[in-house]
Amino acid sequence: MLEHKGIQFFPFPLKQVKVKFERSSKVEEIENFSKLKERRGLKHIDARSLNYFINGDFSGFIKATEDLIESKQSAGLIEILRTNTKISRVTSAAEEGKLFTHKYHYAAEGTGFFILIKIVNQKLFEEFDCEGILLDVFNTGYGKKKSAGAGNFEVTGMLQDFNEIKQPETSTGFMTLSNYLPSVEDEITNPVYTYFVKYGKLGEYFSQSEKPFKKPLILFEPGSCFDTNKQSNLFGRCTRKGEIIPYKPAVIQYGYAFSINYKH
Repeated sequence: MLEHKGIQFFPFPLKQVKVKFERSSKVEEIENFSKLKERRGLKHIDARSLNYFINGDFSGFIKATEDLIESKQSAGLIEILRTNTKISRVTSAAEEGKLFTHKYHYAAEGTGFFILIKIVNQKLFEEFDCEGILLDVFNTGYGKKKSAGAGNFEVTGMLQDFNEIKQPETSTGFMTLSNYLPSVEDEITNPVYTYFVKYGKLGEYFSQSEKPFKKPLILFEPGSCFDTNKQSNLFGRCTRKGEIIPYKPAVIQYGYAFSINYKH
């Protein structure tokens, strides 16, 4: 997640909020339409707006997002295009004349990141020193581009409780703050989503394998919303053995959603 001047920002929910405008003058209609357009242009919202959304208070959500726009408080990323050479998934060698661009994202000035962690079992979290492992990952880099310096974080704070999100006691669906690989057990309906195709590659010593490329995998993106009657704080799944790369069945892809339940 992003943070700007002490304010935490979350993905804008993709599920449409129905707005009923009362009859008004032509000028007011234009102003309302302009506000609606600005709100749809938001990519991130603050905790106040998120709480209104997940608890079904759409009037409060609209007002909170309008306040956010007027305050001009926003967190953003700088996008830079770089040119790379395509690597053959058959020979693992560079293909002549096969160039492509890749988007790199950097935090804009005044913007930082904060990491949300769901601790399901506090005892095991401490026993396996998960906090130390995460710190090592952030310092060395994370993701397939870490060898080029991507995915590296400077950790400026330690773990602390985060109680800004007020989820309803019962829910009718959830919004994901992370990439999400659905499971049939999630019983999702009425999906509103964006997705991308992940072209994964084996890391560490597995990267030296004859065929280090994983099978393409479709994942739903942060902000996607799904209705479900299932009452749970855990949705999604990991890939099954051999699903992502048949000749190395022990390799799996994580796909659990960092879900925030809502009641609409």
